[in-house]
Amino acid sequence: MDHTEFFNNLKAGDIARLYLFYGQEEYVKEQALAQLKDTLLDGAVRDMNMTVLDGETASVDDVLACADTLPLFGGRRLVVIRNYAPLMGRGADTVDRKRLVDYIAHIPEHLCLVFVCRGDIRKNTALFKAIGKYGAVVDFAQLKDKELILWIRTAFKRLGKAISSQDAQYMAMMAGSELETLVHEIHKVADYAGEARVICAQDIDAVVTRISSANIFKMVDAIGQKDVDKALYHMNELLESGQSPIGMLSMIARQFRILLQCRLLLDKGYSAREISSQLKLPIFAVNSYINQLKEFDKRQIVEALRHCLQSDLDMKSTSFNQAMILERLVLSLKNNGI
Repeated sequence: MDHTEFFNNLKAGDIARLYLFYGQEEYVKEQALAQLKDTLLDGAVRDMNMTVLDGETASVDDVLACADTLPLFGGRRLVVIRNYAPLMGRGADTVDRKRLVDYIAHIPEHLCLVFVCRGDIRKNTALFKAIGKYGAVVDFAQLKDKELILWIRTAFKRLGKAISSQDAQYMAMMAGSELETLVHEIHKVADYAGEARVICAQDIDAVVTRISSANIFKMVDAIGQKDVDKALYHMNELLESGQSPIGMLSMIARQFRILLQCRLLLDKGYSAREISSQLKLPIFAVNSYINQLKEFDKRQIVEALRHCLQSDLDMKSTSFNQAMILERLVLSLKNNGI
């Protein structure tokens, strides 16, 4: 199941005795665990009826000992095992662990056993298959497209602010799609806006810590608009933030490669949604690339990639200052009609 189904089940009081939480979206995963704890355990003794084990070091005996401990004053007991080694691909599926597999087939009514794994997991183990059979496996995948935009708008709404879908997309472009980072940035924007109820792009630009790809996007945008001063401003902003010139060059080349891919797919009649699926990019990002294509034709994009290749060779084969090579690249793109 996904996180939406989990939260719906929790709201309806449908709580399993066994869970496995995994996936890339750590913020929602931790929210799910916190809400499970709030729903399952009584306030007075909740901490005494919850145990958290480090799955990197916990033995099967440790897990079973905690699982077999009865809850105080009745009710339920919650046992959380974080990053259990066999599920994380760091340990063999040994005979000893068969005891745990056998145990979860008969979990007592008082127990809720939750394996919480960071990122992806190993799915070819007997333990994973047993959890899927006797419990609930919840995939906390990163939010995408409309789901992410809705989440951003809802987060602002909880702070008494409104934001349009377009500006929420801009927020995602600037701050990224990692929710833990977005929560921090959303609070910054809301505080900056003060008494204003509606959040706009200017508020976002004023305070959001932009991810590197966002600054690269703005720099390429400035190149397309023949605004070399603005392009150099964004370049220097990235350098001052600690980005390496060779890393920035790689990101600039990636930007132009994506633009070329979008251009070729558009020429074949692909829709924005189809391009999103083909390139595995969020739809709002694809729409931004398509909009940026208004500044470049196919010849200019190919020429830009050729300049990027030459700059890469210069950085790796000469003793020239890499930041100067990057500045020369920006100037050459503008001067060559890019």
